[in-house]
Amino acid sequence: MPSDWPVIPVDPSAEAWKADRELVKQERNALVNTVRAFDEKRLESRASTGSKYSYLEILTGIAQHTVHHTGQISLLKRLGKHALPMQ
Repeated sequence: MPSDWPVIPVDPSAEAWKADRELVKQERNALVNTVRAFDEKRLESRASTGSKYSYLEILTGIAQHTVHHTGQISLLKRLGKHALPMQ
């Protein structure tokens, strides 16, 4: 597992779920603050030497990735409403 992934709790609890949601909020806020501070004149420039992607392409990819996962969560929530009770 990549080193930047959060640890999966051994015993999922309401507190662990709350902490995970808080982490997502913190990461989102960090991204928003970084984008707000980013000089838009640099959007078309390459993200690093040798990179084939511009900052704009990377930010667009981040947005698309977020939408993808939001759709997955929505689908799981919808499917969860129809789940059979555990026995």
